[in-house]
Amino acid sequence: MKLSNQNIAHVMEKIEKFFDSTGVPHKDKLKICLLLEESLLRCQEKFGETQEFEFLTRKWFGTPRVSIKIKGKPFNPLEYDDDEQIFSENIIHDLLNYEKARVIYRYEGGFNEI
Repeated sequence: MKLSNQNIAHVMEKIEKFFDSTGVPHKDKLKICLLLEESLLRCQEKFGETQEFEFLTRKWFGTPRVSIKIKGKPFNPLEYDDDEQIFSENIIHDLLNYEKARVIYRYEGGFNEI
């Protein structure tokens, strides 16, 4: 799937539906969705709309997990700080703090994974 606005919106709908089915509190679901959407938009800005990404959902030992993989050079959208960004790094880190969940970024095998 390409990092187009339409695909990002489609993935966000899927993420919302996935978390609706898991019993995650609504407040946490909103934080997760906002954080992932902002991350995808930052990746889109960095790599372009034609860059492809993978999106996976799964439950691992009963815990819901969402994974987004983007091939390319290392880029952590969770630490990207730019004065022109709507959400500063401080706001992003505040969104990372909620119960029973965490967001992880890693770079492995030529892929950025959130």
